Order: sequence, then structure tokens, then C-alpha cells
Amino acid sequence: MRETLTPTQAKKGRHNNRPTRAGKEGSAGPGDQSLRRAALIAGSALLGLTVLAAYAYVAVIGGLVVDGDATRTASNIAQAEGRFRIGVACFALVPSWMSSSRGGSGCCSHR
Repeated sequence: MRETLTPTQAKKGRHNNRPTRAGKEGSAGPGDQSLRRAALIAGSALLGLTVLAAYAYVAVIGGLVVDGDATRTASNIAQAEGRFRIGVACFALVPSWMSSSRGGSGCCSHR
């Protein structure tokens, strides 16, 4: 048995006449809020990881490491030890944060 669509439903592309939690066609269902919340958390986490990785790369690698001059690099790191430690901690947080969000046990764990 084929479902008959009203002209308004056909125009809007609604092919589902099931009532939702609000009782209106096309409104958010019960799972939509939890899905939206999960998407917002994942997006925020990804943005946070991007900021951490960018800071670590720009502040530590770009600001302290001198290509081809290990002595100057070591001197830069000794002069800015706190900034270097924060950068290394940021680099360490990115893979650990990713593995914990996937439920893995390390940066290279695969499902």
C-alpha cells in the first residue's frame, strides 16, 4: 500500500508522516537532541585539538627550533623551558585525547 502525500509534503520532500515527539510532521524527534549534543561535543573537541596542535607547532617548532643548528636550538629551549614544556604537553595531549575519544588505548590503535 502506497502512502499518499499532500502537495505541501511533496513540495517540501517530506515522505514521512510519522508523528514525532512534538506531534508535528518534520519536527525534531527524540534522538535528534542527543545527536546534536554529540555533534557539538565532537566539533568542539576537534576545534580544541586543532588549536593545541597549531600552538604547539608554531610556538615550539617555529619559535625555538633552528634548522641545522642544534646548539642554537638547545639554547633557545633552555631560555624558554616553560614554553617548550607547554608545547610538548600540547603535542602529547593531541594523540591521547584522540585515542580516549575513540575508546582506543594509544595513538596507533585501530578498530
